[in-house]
Amino acid sequence: MYLIINTAYKDKAWIALADEAGVKSVVSVVPEGNGHMDPLVGVEKGLKENGVTLESLEGIIVNSGPGAFSALRGGIVVANTLLFALGIPVVGIPMPDDRPSAQTALLGIMACKGAPIGNVVEPEYGREPNITVTKEK
Repeated sequence: MYLIINTAYKDKAWIALADEAGVKSVVSVVPEGNGHMDPLVGVEKGLKENGVTLESLEGIIVNSGPGAFSALRGGIVVANTLLFALGIPVVGIPMPDDRPSAQTALLGIMACKGAPIGNVVEPEYGREPNITVTKEK
């Protein structure tokens, strides 16, 4: 089973479980009352609902971008942390909205099967981050 993490947007995210036969489960994640979106909530819910353990995962597929700066980083940090904790392959692939989730899952699984363990995913923001207001001199 493969874990798929898509946190490219600041107001929504989804976590999925899939295998070669297709997507088994999709869990939506929305920001909490404080505006913070925690992808781990979706990971935990998806695993629990499907009786899957972290240790049984064969790989992790994460949206590498483009996407919102902090949101994208959150999903990638979770994926890279699980890489180190579980010692399984992690790959980053773009996940455009117009691509069906089954196709995204298949592309990610194929990439995972050939990926060496230990390669971290780096975000591809699509533009320079806009996280602060420019100070006037």
